[in-house]
Amino acid sequence: MAKKTAVREQPAKAPKKENYFKRIFGIYLNSFREISTDYFYYVFYDLLFLVVAGLLIFLLGYMVKNLSGLDALAAMMQNVDQAGQLQFLEQAKSALILTVVMFFVLVVLLIICWSFAKTFIYNKIYSRKFEWKVCLKFVAANLATILIFLALLTLLPNVVVQDRLPVIAIIVLALMLYFITIFYITFFREGRFAAALTETMNTAVVKLPKLVIPFLALLITLLLAIGIFSFITKPLAGVTVVSSLLTLVFLLFAWAWARLYLVKMVNYAAGKE
Repeated sequence: MAKKTAVREQPAKAPKKENYFKRIFGIYLNSFREISTDYFYYVFYDLLFLVVAGLLIFLLGYMVKNLSGLDALAAMMQNVDQAGQLQFLEQAKSALILTVVMFFVLVVLLIICWSFAKTFIYNKIYSRKFEWKVCLKFVAANLATILIFLALLTLLPNVVVQDRLPVIAIIVLALMLYFITIFYITFFREGRFAAALTETMNTAVVKLPKLVIPFLALLITLLLAIGIFSFITKPLAGVTVVSSLLTLVFLLFAWAWARLYLVKMVNYAAGKE
């Protein structure tokens, strides 16, 4: 009988390790290749938010000025007695309360408008349909962020030495912007608040080494772009309106590119790209 020849099993080959630098460089280059007409969509909603925000600020400022009636009373102050001055103080107190209330109304309205604009933009990036449930969760998350920011503003002066307060404030603000940016990207990818919060902490803290070089690349690119744009538009510096409009358009398109690049890099660091 013929002897059976034992077949040795070949050890499974280990998966080829991905070259990190090659991958992030590829994502960086692709961020320019993927520039398309979608950028006009992103710019439109960013610009729409700025216009609405400007109108809201103007409208509420006008309402505060006219409803308080302080201008008319201040003109009468020179020819009134003590009773009139007391009336002015009472009116001033009411005007202050009205101003504070209007300020908070303005902040809430701006957050709502901001949230809707970002929802439309990120839905376009992720090719998803608008959902009220997701949008309202995003509004709530932004309102909570503002409350945390206000709490930090109140707390910092009481726990930090005054000489170091500006530096600490800048560090805290930078950290908040870092976490907020990653949360936005993660929230619209996951669609759920709890999952997005967990993923944000994991990506922002654990995956930080993967994000250092991409963030530096982003910063250097934006600085170079701003420098080139400033050099090209230098002859128009004296034409204020044209120069301002060109600067606004440039910044909106630059941020549209930066946002898409950050989406790609954050998702790659999180293992979702």
